[in-house]
Amino acid sequence: MTADLKYPERAKNYANKFHRKMAKSVVATSLGQDVYTLLSIIVQTEDASRYSRRVDFWNEQLAAVAGFRSVKAMRLARDKAERAGWLHYIAGTKSTPAGYWVTEPEH
Repeated sequence: MTADLKYPERAKNYANKFHRKMAKSVVATSLGQDVYTLLSIIVQTEDASRYSRRVDFWNEQLAAVAGFRSVKAMRLARDKAERAGWLHYIAGTKSTPAGYWVTEPEH
């Protein structure tokens, strides 16, 4: 995705609504439990920041927090979530962590 998009405004308790939408959309079944877990960690971290900004993670950090066995497995889930329209991802660099926020697909 492009890095020029601005972090969206979020309503209070957005994370709860997002989890319900993921459940109704059967994300865990259609995209996998790994994608569901990744999105859950990201939206809960957004909630912890009170939806004030994107959330940043180093690959190794996010992989560990979400319970992935490897960074490669986390990247595969991240790419799948992004392609399906559930995630906005801004690649990091060696000195800057990657940026994330959840999104809701049009369908």
